[in-house]
Amino acid sequence: MNRIELKLVDLYNQMYQHTNRECANTCEKPHSCCDKMYCDWAKQHAKKHWNIDLQETEEYKAGKTKYPYMSEKGCTVAPHLRISCTLHTCAIYKYGFKPGDATWTQKYFDIRNQIEYFEMEKYENQKMKWKGVTTFIDSQYKGMVTLKYKTKILIKSVTARDAYIQCMLLYHEKPSVYNLDEFEFEEEK
Repeated sequence: MNRIELKLVDLYNQMYQHTNRECANTCEKPHSCCDKMYCDWAKQHAKKHWNIDLQETEEYKAGKTKYPYMSEKGCTVAPHLRISCTLHTCAIYKYGFKPGDATWTQKYFDIRNQIEYFEMEKYENQKMKWKGVTTFIDSQYKGMVTLKYKTKILIKSVTARDAYIQCMLLYHEKPSVYNLDEFEFEEEK
């Protein structure tokens, strides 16, 4: 791994340590936000960007879990390979911050800002251009947004930063399918 990849692995591990406690201890149903779609994204991301083939767990093969990478101890995919899951908490998704805990929220965004910086550096050599990137990073959208692609709703009620990350993940996973200029961010009123 190069310097940037090593830094990203470390940052995603830090974020996992920060968000996992939330999922395990503050949600009504711990780790209840899992979805097969995120497993599919992780599989594609791992192969394309890290040249890693994710292996289904024995528990999944035996029908004991409904997600391919879930074991009795939780998800078996490394945090840097399951970006959406690593960055997610219900509070961030719902409010854009953790109510009543400014310190936790600040740490979350400190780590996330570093991740975004190194992810952008990682892809810099691809000379990716998109007219909305600079404006978007400068937090044009303060509230929740709906992410659309060619008028099809992909994700509703998500923070602008999460929508941006999902947009970039989709583009990098399937650049022949997705055109960055056709993603839309619609601010919710």
